Amino acid sequence: MVSEEDEPSAPLNLTFEAVTATSFTATWLKPTQENGQLGDYQVRWRSKGGRAKVQKVTETRLEITNLNACDAYNVTVAATTGAGPGNKIRSKKKTSEAVPPAGSHPKVSSVASRSVTLKWTKPATKCEVVNYTVVYGGQVMWGNHVTLEVNSAYSETTTINIAGLTPYSNYSFSVVAATAAGKGEPSLPSYCETLEDVPSAPTDLNIEALNSTSVLVTWQAPEEENGIIKYTIRWKLASNGSEADDDQIITTPGDSYECEVPDLTGCKTYDFFVSASTSRGEGARNTKQQKLRCAEGNIPLADQRYTQMSSDAGSQYEIPLLTPPPQPPPIYDEYPDVMSSGVSKEIIDEYNRLPKPTKKTTEASKPCNQFQNRYADVLPFDENRVKLKSGEYINASHIDGGFIATQDPQQTTEDDELFWSMVWEHQVSIIVRLSADDRNLGNNQMGCAPYLPLDRRWVFNNGIEASVKEKRQEEATHTTTTVVLVKTEGNLTLKKFK
Repeated sequence: MVSEEDEPSAPLNLTFEAVTATSFTATWLKPTQENGQLGDYQVRWRSKGGRAKVQKVTETRLEITNLNACDAYNVTVAATTGAGPGNKIRSKKKTSEAVPPAGSHPKVSSVASRSVTLKWTKPATKCEVVNYTVVYGGQVMWGNHVTLEVNSAYSETTTINIAGLTPYSNYSFSVVAATAAGKGEPSLPSYCETLEDVPSAPTDLNIEALNSTSVLVTWQAPEEENGIIKYTIRWKLASNGSEADDDQIITTPGDSYECEVPDLTGCKTYDFFVSASTSRGEGARNTKQQKLRCAEGNIPLADQRYTQMSSDAGSQYEIPLLTPPPQPPPIYDEYPDVMSSGVSKEIIDEYNRLPKPTKKTTEASKPCNQFQNRYADVLPFDENRVKLKSGEYINASHIDGGFIATQDPQQTTEDDELFWSMVWEHQVSIIVRLSADDRNLGNNQMGCAPYLPLDRRWVFNNGIEASVKEKRQEEATHTTTTVVLVKTEGNLTLKKFK
């Protein structure tokens, strides 16, 4: 007699092996009380909040697949006989870490000219996201439309502020999430344009005197345009200490790099300012000084160059006007290189036998500088000419041994101011003058214009004050004059021998 089958006891020793992020294999042993002919094993698994799944097997193992990473699953196994399923054995298992899937594209919550704030949501994963990498790059929308280098920024939360961006540029942003298993796929990109910002100063500023009343101002674009720009050109007299007047302004579009400034005063020195502007405002100014040509018959006179001050009263008064004499033609037509008259033929012959220099005199030969050369054939070479901080031209050359050779100042130029600027900047302590004092030596010859104060103090437009401290006759050979120069930076005492 055979008894009826009964429900078996629970299987034994439920364990898991080959665990991955999406699967694991469950194994178990037969129940100790089979209570009949064992049939299938019923395997059931379910994650928290998920739908239960059941699979029947005849072996004591089952590979469970299509699981979620970092998710915990409750697994039960029950043996069956003809009487039905028996008691269940239960266990819980969590899948391994996995790289996260791509998340949603980031959203721009705020944008400025050089920064942007982004927000996004966590990817659909139960694994812990340890950090986020925001990858961004783009292209500037001004200048040569340079492609910007790809960069990255890191955040442990789902928001970030990225600074150091280029103004007025088109950027793309993608977010890459990372777990302990590594980085996932990047999200779809979001696009954003940074705002405009104030530009830097225009570059390569140059001023060219066109004639006695106008100049051509040229420049190049700023290194950082930072938006859609326009240019503003301002100017004022160099002797005017105030800022450029608002009505002395010309505005040009951003694709223009030159401007003619008309209606200026000949023989005067002007300060020119060029700036660029965007919708955010005006940027820094590039400045340069330029002296205009002198129109024929409009030579600057002594009262246009400096003001003489009374040493006892301290009040200013004008020096009497000096009438510029006509320039004499050379008296030896066969020696056109020699421009001064009254020179003996022997000296001229000796001069013409000297080898002619081949060095360049480009700066001295410029039309805007020619009127400052006393003689057309006595010009400083480019390689050793004296250069002033103001950029103005002076007919002076560095000579071996630490000397400077220069021409006598002319009353037809502002040579006196340039002369004393040179003395100050190069800290000259001794001046040896080899020419005569007379302004008119006869025979249409012109001597030196006055450039030393005579018992008074002279104040020049370049900020230098010159005054005679002592004048002494050294026998019959020469006169020694001690001159004191005063400027805001300090003072300089020098001696002049004649």
